[in-house]
Amino acid sequence: RYHFASSFPIASIIFVVPLRSVGVVITTPVSKCYLSSKMIFSTQLAHLPSPGRAHQCSPRRTHQRQGNALCHVRQTRLQIRSGPADSAKIKTRRPAVVVSNEPVCVNGLNRLLVFKPTDGEDLEYAAGNVMALTLPGENEDGKELRGPYTVSEGDADTFSMLYRIVKGGRKTPLFAQLEEGAEVTFDGRYHDPIIVEAQSVVGGSLPTAVVGISTGSGVGPLWGFAKEFVKEVEGDEGRGASVRLFCGYREREDICMQSDMDDLQSTSGGVFSWEATLTSPPEDWHGLKGRVTDPAVVAEFVRGLGEDIEASLQTTHFHLVGNGGMLAELKQGLALAGVPKERVTIEVYFNYSAEAEQSVVQGIADTLLAGKTAAA
Repeated sequence: RYHFASSFPIASIIFVVPLRSVGVVITTPVSKCYLSSKMIFSTQLAHLPSPGRAHQCSPRRTHQRQGNALCHVRQTRLQIRSGPADSAKIKTRRPAVVVSNEPVCVNGLNRLLVFKPTDGEDLEYAAGNVMALTLPGENEDGKELRGPYTVSEGDADTFSMLYRIVKGGRKTPLFAQLEEGAEVTFDGRYHDPIIVEAQSVVGGSLPTAVVGISTGSGVGPLWGFAKEFVKEVEGDEGRGASVRLFCGYREREDICMQSDMDDLQSTSGGVFSWEATLTSPPEDWHGLKGRVTDPAVVAEFVRGLGEDIEASLQTTHFHLVGNGGMLAELKQGLALAGVPKERVTIEVYFNYSAEAEQSVVQGIADTLLAGKTAAA
């Protein structure tokens, strides 16, 4: 996959890129150019060193270098992919109805919307895919209520997305008003699901170990991926596969899908485990405390990597979802500790232009390296 991005101080540039047997010529202002061999076009260049994915928007995948760290990054912009199957699905808006719209945490701010298409066509979504969702009506400016959102789970009949109601937000308060049977339209399948990203690193097979780290509603696609992972390795005795989620929240009442997580942990045969960490824990909280970037939490990443931590850091896949500031720090800290660039994938939900605080980056790396030393 080839990516071209430039900010040279000239008016425009022409790229000629052979794509299979087809020649593609694009002329565009250089500061607004993005091209890949999968024919993904965008009208905005990634703001380096932004870690990459705007909250609940359609992703653009690129590669960014921060220091010596080059990682896979997903930004969300509505764009077009080549290929007749995907193109047809992107161009055609499909009808769907709301199956359910239920709170998944104690305070009710995080909710899971489940949709069912009504056109009888095949549905091919998995955790981490992105679709464009259009609500009925218009906003106060007379524009349609349309935007890209990350799929939490998908099967042959339904797909879902986890969202948080943002006070004063443009769309999430309207999502909360959708009742069973409400009609919407959707289109697009804009990004590889998480399970495909994890497989692509090791030649099409799943990595033995995956660590997922999320903040807030970013746990949605990681939860869907964890279920897919457990199903894929079911019956694979002796492989020692594992997927572990570390989910950052502010308060205990924000924790999403706690009973579902616990059920999967108890029935997965040791494949799945999860922990929540709180930045404002109550006095009776006995779990992890602090941000997902804090040393006490990072130490838990290491604790589950086995005896040969150095070798495990080379083969474990890390997928990070949520607050761009914290994920930028995690990305750079993992790289500084020697985690290979291809083993880290990111999707930023908000705060995606934030820069990493270097003292935090160093703390993450030091904690991981201390884990190596302790194991040795």
